Amino acid sequence: MMMKALKSITVTLFMFISSVGTAIADGKQESFLGRAYDQETGKPLYKAIHQIELNKSGEYERYVVDYLSFGGEPIARKQLDFSQTQPGELFRPHLDFFDFRNRDQVKTRNVSAGKIALTRTQETDETVAYDSKELLVVDAGFDRLVASRWDALVAGKELEFEFLALTRASLVTLALGQTEDQPGDGRIRLSITASNWLLGLLMSPIFLEYDLETRRLLRYEGLTNIARSLEGEPSQVLDENYRAIIEYEYDVSLPTDSKYAAQGRESDHS
Repeated sequence: MMMKALKSITVTLFMFISSVGTAIADGKQESFLGRAYDQETGKPLYKAIHQIELNKSGEYERYVVDYLSFGGEPIARKQLDFSQTQPGELFRPHLDFFDFRNRDQVKTRNVSAGKIALTRTQETDETVAYDSKELLVVDAGFDRLVASRWDALVAGKELEFEFLALTRASLVTLALGQTEDQPGDGRIRLSITASNWLLGLLMSPIFLEYDLETRRLLRYEGLTNIARSLEGEPSQVLDENYRAIIEYEYDVSLPTDSKYAAQGRESDHS
C-alpha cells in the first residue's frame, strides 16, 4: 500500500518540475528545448519544446510545453495559464496536461481562496483545500518559486513548500536546497526531496542544475511526467513513467513537424 501511494506521489512530481525554465532577461518571449535521455541507458526518449509568454509587467502569462519523440511524433502538451491567477497565486497557475497517445488529461483551477479544483480523465472532479498562508506550488509555479527565492538558495538556505500531488488530490511537503557536491563551472546544483522522513527513505531525489549568471535550467535528473510506452509500440502506454536526464538548450532552432503541429493545436482536446 505504501509503495502504491509513493508511486502516485512521485509520478506527479515532474508535472511541475518539467516546466522549470529560465529567467527572461530580454524581450517578451522565450523558447528553448529539452532533450530527455534514459537515466540508466542513455537512450533518447523525447524532446520538450518550451515556450513562455510575458505580460506587459514582465510576469509570466502563458507557458506551453510540447512533448514529441525524437522522430517528431506528438506525445503530449502542457499549457499553463498565469493570466487567471490573483496576487499571491503566481505559484499556482491553471494547468492543462494532455497525452495524445492515450487521451489522458489533467486540469487544475484556482476556484477560491484556499481551494483548487482538480479534474482528471475518467475520474470524479475533486477540490483540494489548503491554508492560504501555505507556500503551495502547482506545476510550473515552481519556476516562479525558484526565481523569487534565488538569492536565498544561492546563499545555501533550504526552502520547504507544499506540492499538489495530482494523482492523489493531496498535498506533499518538499524541501529544496543545494546539494553537497556542487559542479562548479558557474553552475549551482539543487535537489528536491521529501520532508517526511519515511517518504524520503523511499523517494529518489530530483536534481536540477542552473547557470548562476543567467539563472537558466541546464540539466534535470529524475522522474518525468511522461509515461513509458512499449518498445516499438508508442501508442501502448504503460503505467510507469520515464526516469531521465534532460539537457536544456537555448538560442537554438526548435524542431518542427507538420503532423505534430496540427495535432498540438487541439488545445481544448474536446
